[in-house]
Amino acid sequence: MVCKLSQRLLIIGLGFTGLILLISGILLGPLVNMEVEQKLKKMMPLVKGTKTYNYWINPPIPIDFQLYFFHVVNPEEIVQNGAKPVLEEKGPYTYRLIDTKENLTHHKNFTVSYNERNVYVFQRHLSVGDENDTFTSLNLPLITATTLVTYEYAFIREMAKLFFDISQDADLFVKHSVKDLLWGYTDPLLATVKQLLHVFDIPFNDRFGFFYQLNNSIANNYTVYTGEDNLDKISQFTQWDGKSKLTFWSSDTCNMINGTDGNIFHPHIKDTDQLYLFYPQICRSYMISFEKKGEFKGVRYSRFIMKDDVFASIKTNPENAGFCTPRNKCLPSGLINNTECRKGTPVIISQPHFLGADQSVIDSFDGIRPNKDLHETYIDLVPLIGNLVRTQRTIQINMFVEKSMYISQTKNINYFYFPVMYIKEKASLTDSLAAQFRDELQNPLLIVFYAKYCCIGIGIVLLLLVAGYCSRIKIKAFKHEKKTKSAILDATVNEHTKLLKNEKN
Repeated sequence: MVCKLSQRLLIIGLGFTGLILLISGILLGPLVNMEVEQKLKKMMPLVKGTKTYNYWINPPIPIDFQLYFFHVVNPEEIVQNGAKPVLEEKGPYTYRLIDTKENLTHHKNFTVSYNERNVYVFQRHLSVGDENDTFTSLNLPLITATTLVTYEYAFIREMAKLFFDISQDADLFVKHSVKDLLWGYTDPLLATVKQLLHVFDIPFNDRFGFFYQLNNSIANNYTVYTGEDNLDKISQFTQWDGKSKLTFWSSDTCNMINGTDGNIFHPHIKDTDQLYLFYPQICRSYMISFEKKGEFKGVRYSRFIMKDDVFASIKTNPENAGFCTPRNKCLPSGLINNTECRKGTPVIISQPHFLGADQSVIDSFDGIRPNKDLHETYIDLVPLIGNLVRTQRTIQINMFVEKSMYISQTKNINYFYFPVMYIKEKASLTDSLAAQFRDELQNPLLIVFYAKYCCIGIGIVLLLLVAGYCSRIKIKAFKHEKKTKSAILDATVNEHTKLLKNEKN
């Protein structure tokens, strides 16, 4: 009797425990989600005192700014015979990019304005050579000058032609160092123009460089959402240089300023989300889409990539019609005319090595070898908080070169979208940051995740055991009752049979 009572108490205890575990497992998810939401609201907004704000002002993730140049192997053959250009990639030449935000002003509409300071520090140990390494490339000031003159009045064009004819500095290809091309050099052609304009007291800068006067300088003014009222809008641009929309493109949609700078996104990112980035250097926004999941230094991420259709022709992607400038003058797939953004310099933007571009563009050169792994743009994000794990952002700068009445050395050339260099901006979590993220967020959430399903699983198992035991007891009792009834029935029948026999006797 005592044994049966103990069994009953044990079964009741197991059943109660299973029920508690099941309910706890079911409630654990929503309770943890509520706690996570509260922490995100405290941690993420771009306001003083939050961890994200401090990271945003002074990013702790080191950024490698890598440059690869295209050395022209056969400049004489191109000029004399119109030969196919043979290119040789030289790089990387790596700089550590220190990106900080200054002059911050918070507004009542949950936005913050700021200026960005970029400092570039050369990293010899991460480069193939020194900044003084030289290579042969296009005469960029010459190409730019002749392009700008093309749209001037007839008498100015005639004067320009005379000037270029007598100029000794009108070679189509010239040799320069990495340092010169990036940070600026005194160009002989521009120096001659400066001397001529000096007669009329017209100021003119005779220095040229892709990043001339940009090192350790204050960049444009930006305004972004802080996310205080809505974390879905955190870090999204609202204005660039005081303007809420662009003027470089031929449609309202393409002139929209969409997305973030690519360092912070909204929390709870799904694989189906289309994320937008605004890239001031090319004066446009573009979309990135989910590709795959992975793990880096123990941190789980979702990878979003810039697909080929971002720069695709209107035949492939009709929405790109607005990026055709002038209007309805569209380039082959994979190329975007960036001339308006560059104030008249005939810059054509593409992915490195013309990745995703029309095959005819790739075949125009020897030495062009597009490679998805090396040349694509991707961003690895933590879906829960939208923070960066690893990124590779790439862009190639090309110049449009065609036969020009101002440059005699183009007489044997039809036209080219000539590659000059490409930029690869890389950043990733350091070991210490990855460990901090795992310890403070990822691992605790994983423990809760597994604990939730363990509770549910164990709870269900215990309830099934109790249900099985109860069923067994019920079946046993049923069989006993049936056996008892059968015995009674047999006894009754036997008794009745005896009575009948007695009556006959």
